[in-house]
Amino acid sequence: MSNNTNANNKTTNDTPDMLLDVFGSKTFFKVYQALGIGKIKFSFVDKENPKENSIDYYLDADVFSCDLIEQINNGELRQKGNAERKRAKEAKDKYCKSIWNSPPGASSDQKKLRQFEIQPGNSTEFVFRATETPNTQQEPTENDQQAQKKNIIVGCDYRSLRLLAERWKYLKSDYDELMRRKYSLQNMQSAYRRGNEASASMPTTAPVQAEQTKTQVQQNASAVTQTPPASAVTPTTPQAKPIGFGMGTASQAPAQETEPTTPTPQENNQQTQEFRMKITTPIADMANGKKALKAVTFDNIEYPLIFSAELVKRGEFSEFEKRCGRAGNVIKVRGAVGKNGDTDVIFVASFQ
Repeated sequence: MSNNTNANNKTTNDTPDMLLDVFGSKTFFKVYQALGIGKIKFSFVDKENPKENSIDYYLDADVFSCDLIEQINNGELRQKGNAERKRAKEAKDKYCKSIWNSPPGASSDQKKLRQFEIQPGNSTEFVFRATETPNTQQEPTENDQQAQKKNIIVGCDYRSLRLLAERWKYLKSDYDELMRRKYSLQNMQSAYRRGNEASASMPTTAPVQAEQTKTQVQQNASAVTQTPPASAVTPTTPQAKPIGFGMGTASQAPAQETEPTTPTPQENNQQTQEFRMKITTPIADMANGKKALKAVTFDNIEYPLIFSAELVKRGEFSEFEKRCGRAGNVIKVRGAVGKNGDTDVIFVASFQ
């Protein structure tokens, strides 16, 4: 049962973000909220070899809520377990098949695929089985070829799952409010209208003179692509923000209808420089094909990072976006610090 306090369980309640811990004789798993990036973290650990044999899996919060928790609450998961246990007994199978599977997820370096599943157990009502395998879609290195599949199994009773659902019930009310603001009709229509009207009023670039060199032409083109996105302009009244952009802050009050303003591209006056930063939010879509995220420098200064539509269209951006899927990952970008309304932002010119 979770929340043991015996001598073998010294790490229980190690963080206020923990929703549940379930301990077996040789393994355990813990469930944490990571709603700052829209995830629920499942951490599986082998007690005998915790450093070498542990698997962290991040499940989307909406999948966790409307799929797994829903099946726990309405009894569907237990009914599936009983039906599968009966089928396995009649077929004389040694083990039951899984009755719930998480979507496959990749590690931050994309070299490993992680997943966990739930199946009826023999000595416990349910068994959580977490696996980690080399990602065959990536070109294997010598170390990858030597890597072995990880497999961690933890027994769990239905009472523990009901406890998980009960604790999520209180956290879900806050999460639902954030999602309600993000997907409100007012918020989505306002962002769409601002993006279209501001794009229509954007100034065009002056013709390039014949005596300009190739380098000057490229610099001018780069300056145009780094124009701050119209949809990111700070309005005169509080505006609701999408999940990942200051979750839980007072700035996420419902948006008021305001007239759009055209941004001034102040970043063109700044020189580009290299930034090494830690990600605090995942990448979010913006108007006109642009994307953005938040990251903090090693001097503890947080900036929104804005990627132009031209950068997003590059083939290597998809791999970069995958590395940005987890808060705390370190990235390197080159760009210029400029103003977007009253906010200091980094207009990214290149990324690593």
